[in-house]
Amino acid sequence: MNRAAELRAAAKRLRAEADSIYEKYKAPDAGEFPADELRSYDEKVAAAAEKIAEAEAWEKREKDRNDFDARVRKAEERAANPNDAADDFEKEVARRPYSLIRAAMQFAKRQEIDGWEKEVSDEYAKRFNRPAQGFYLPLNLPFTEAERRAAGDIETRADLDTTAGAGAIATIKPDSLIELLRNRTVLGRMGARMLPDLVGIMSLPKQTAAATASWVAQGSAPGATALTIGTVDLTPKTVAARTLITRRMQLQPTLGIEMIAREDLISQIGIAVDTAAINGTVADPQLSPIGLLNRSGVSLALGAGGLGATGGALTWAGLVALESAIYTANADAPGMAYLTNAKVRGHAKQKAKIGSTFPSWLMEADGTMNGYPTFISNCVPSNLEKSTSGTILSALLFGVWSELLIGMWSAVDILSDPYTSGGSGGLNLYALQDLDVNTRHDESFAKLVDVNAAA
Repeated sequence: MNRAAELRAAAKRLRAEADSIYEKYKAPDAGEFPADELRSYDEKVAAAAEKIAEAEAWEKREKDRNDFDARVRKAEERAANPNDAADDFEKEVARRPYSLIRAAMQFAKRQEIDGWEKEVSDEYAKRFNRPAQGFYLPLNLPFTEAERRAAGDIETRADLDTTAGAGAIATIKPDSLIELLRNRTVLGRMGARMLPDLVGIMSLPKQTAAATASWVAQGSAPGATALTIGTVDLTPKTVAARTLITRRMQLQPTLGIEMIAREDLISQIGIAVDTAAINGTVADPQLSPIGLLNRSGVSLALGAGGLGATGGALTWAGLVALESAIYTANADAPGMAYLTNAKVRGHAKQKAKIGSTFPSWLMEADGTMNGYPTFISNCVPSNLEKSTSGTILSALLFGVWSELLIGMWSAVDILSDPYTSGGSGGLNLYALQDLDVNTRHDESFAKLVDVNAAA
């Protein structure tokens, strides 16, 4: 019997006891209700009501937990088998050509978007019970095989002009257009749980303290203790990105331009999510998620002293301290890994674990540290400061990355603005995405914030 059923059974017993008291005095000739019996009746009725309220709270938490687990399973199924897990609409999105620029230009001209782009936006508005400010663009919108083949048929006949948009002409293959170098987004690949299609505030039940056991003498009762339940909340926060479609780009109906526009907006959002999840600051109002480096529950390995008064070189003791913090908190689980930036990677490849004549390096030849995978992203800051160090210090994180939750509300909302760059005929596209980041348990992560990669 689960806890809610036990509470309901207890409430039923209390109510039956109260009813038995009432039955003795309900007859007209039974006399007055004795004060002590009346008090007992009232106490049992009140206790039964408390048990029912507690049972309902338990049932709600269980429902929230089951809903959350179902969302996680659905997200994992989608990631593992995107074709099998997709519903008919998602399969249709993956199959049919879609033009972001065509829809954006219609919206900019104050025309109602039409065709397949309108059908997609309307379907998402219906699913999320919220109309788009502009129109909805699916986050996972792929390029179809037909589109890719068409793009491959375009010949390369000229070198790319480095002037923004000027070289984006039909004689250039889309895959030869040189994109800006971007910070590598890694959280999804590390195992962070993506929770798409959320509606309203998502509150996940979380056990914050456990009941305790004790040894007692024969005939003695143990002390009364109870587990404590809290919540992990995901609340929509809006991230926005912008890209410019120049006049010349608008005149070219090629897949290459479409690819640039889509990938630029989605990549900007992806980088913003990773940056906030890693180093989002505490603020009022809280516009962005709070990152792991700024969460009070994430353990600071080696304590406040860290690697030195002004930071210091990464050490074997530091790597082990990160690992030990997770195990000490009983938070270890499969999928643990390190995350840092490119500076620390280069630093770790040159720092000896032990010895000097025939040294063993902190980062092994296979890219692991301390036997764990190590991921690199320049979203991890390298401009931290400690005492008089100056802004030269880097962060290093270790954790169970499946404990990181990224909730997403709706698809990407696209707005197009023909006025800001109207003098040159440019079209600004704005992408807005509602999302939030939280952890199931902060104790699943540990951090160093004072690695001097130049030491």
